Amino acid sequence: SPTWAALCVAEAGVPSTGVEVSYDSAHRIRKHDPGPGSLPIMWVVRHSLAHSLKAVFWKGRCGAIHLKQHFPEGLGFDYYVIGCHGDFGEMAAQTFSDMSSLCKRRPWGSRLVVLGDWNVDLLPEF
Repeated sequence: SPTWAALCVAEAGVPSTGVEVSYDSAHRIRKHDPGPGSLPIMWVVRHSLAHSLKAVFWKGRCGAIHLKQHFPEGLGFDYYVIGCHGDFGEMAAQTFSDMSSLCKRRPWGSRLVVLGDWNVDLLPEF
């Protein structure tokens, strides 16, 4: 059983549609194809936390999930997680613009986490 709640995979194989698939009983998987020249991005959420997945948003080479769970005794979590697969060259700025758009969709009060493959090794030297 996985010990993580959610995982963002920046290069998730062959292009696909943005439908949800479940490969086994341990995971809930959402894939997004950002378009020509890019491999799909995929969110994998542990199936036992699938009820905590409140929303999934996509913008270009970025995706966001909202995970929220309230427990008795006032405990719980509320995270808005953005995963990006950064473009390089002239399109690098577009990735940050897409990420900014997803940040604006963050539900009020949720904690923001941003992670990704930024392809910094492909950026020009300054």
